[in-house]
Amino acid sequence: MKTVFLIVSLISSHHLIGQANWSFVPKIDFDRYASYQGTINGKYPITMYLEESYKPCKEDYSRWTPREVYGWYMYDKIGKKIPLVGHVCYADVCESLLELFVPENPIDYTFDEDCSLIGAKEVIRQKNGWASNRYEWQMKDAQSYPVYLEPTHAFSWSTQATLLLKINNIEIESFNLTELTENEYIENIEILGEKRVEDKFHLLFKYSHQSNPGSYGFGMCGAGVEEFVGHMAINSNFEVASFEKIQTRSCINSSDNVEVFFDVSHPELGLKRQNE
Repeated sequence: MKTVFLIVSLISSHHLIGQANWSFVPKIDFDRYASYQGTINGKYPITMYLEESYKPCKEDYSRWTPREVYGWYMYDKIGKKIPLVGHVCYADVCESLLELFVPENPIDYTFDEDCSLIGAKEVIRQKNGWASNRYEWQMKDAQSYPVYLEPTHAFSWSTQATLLLKINNIEIESFNLTELTENEYIENIEILGEKRVEDKFHLLFKYSHQSNPGSYGFGMCGAGVEEFVGHMAINSNFEVASFEKIQTRSCINSSDNVEVFFDVSHPELGLKRQNE
């Protein structure tokens, strides 16, 4: 692996522009949730919302160990959210693809060795091999009833990254960083420097994401990071005058701390690669 050094100025531009009345503000929208609408026993319309976590539901785990999920469901006619905790499993060996429990205590609860919630009041499950919209609902030690749910928002590892230009703390323009970078997995954005020179706004920033989203730390580059530094210039009409990016770190490409020169106190100078 090639090892070189990323060189940056130690002076933060935010100290230099403390009196300025404009700034760039990063915004990232995540699609890492799923929502559904359907019915219990064909009679009771419900809505459900779920988020996945990286946390396995038991201590002895592998890549295919079920992961904890959190969310809520509600009866549409009542409109009160009922907390859910449970697990999702993507391995063929799992009996259930999804199990959701209504805990007696939504703050303090425990899973057993089979990832079932101890003391659950209700359970909603989808067994392996069932149709994608088929589930069942069951009160504790009672008869189960069919549940049919259709997705209204699909879970996705993709993100929507945006840079907002604010003047006097009011959003004036937004710039689609996902499109500019052609990268749909941006998870973190850090503003390094910003300055207005000759009616142009200049921005230096850093952004990054997991090398292999959804790997949960397993497999090739499961814990790896892809990192970039970027420069953007905005003209007086609030249009992108220029944009450039350089990747500084990559598990996929086996590179780390690639040498890039820039000065956060003078972002108008842009980025320079080694030997430029």
